[in-house]
Amino acid sequence: MISVRLSRLGSLCTAIPLVPVVALVTACSVVIAGPGVFIIIGDWGGEHVRMELEESGGTLEYDCAYGTIESGWTIGDDGEFSGTGQHFIEHGGPVQEGEVIPPRPASYSGTVDGDRMDLTVTLTDSAQVVGTFELARGSEGQIFRCL
Repeated sequence: MISVRLSRLGSLCTAIPLVPVVALVTACSVVIAGPGVFIIIGDWGGEHVRMELEESGGTLEYDCAYGTIESGWTIGDDGEFSGTGQHFIEHGGPVQEGEVIPPRPASYSGTVDGDRMDLTVTLTDSAQVVGTFELARGSEGQIFRCL
């Protein structure tokens, strides 16, 4: 029997058979238990990072930066995550009126294992690794804004 673990509606979303869950799927983050099946849509967070991922793409927040993931990201049968997007490097102090933060092309890659994700962010125009982060499903993360 395939079961679903739902993480947002508290006790209402626990491990239950798949058939009665159809109406709840849109309201919960879903992980379908079974070999080689990964659904990673939802909120993820860790130290210095927060990510929200949807089928249409995603957004990331860091201490002094933010990023976007384009639609077309993939998750393989082995849990390998891959996506491309943009990375925006912020700075301490106030943002000046009319200031534009130039986007940098970025790749987002990593591995998903249950409710854990290891994510590496790389600027593709320079091959510079921004960082490698450990994220947990449903976590808000810990962001410390630039001052």
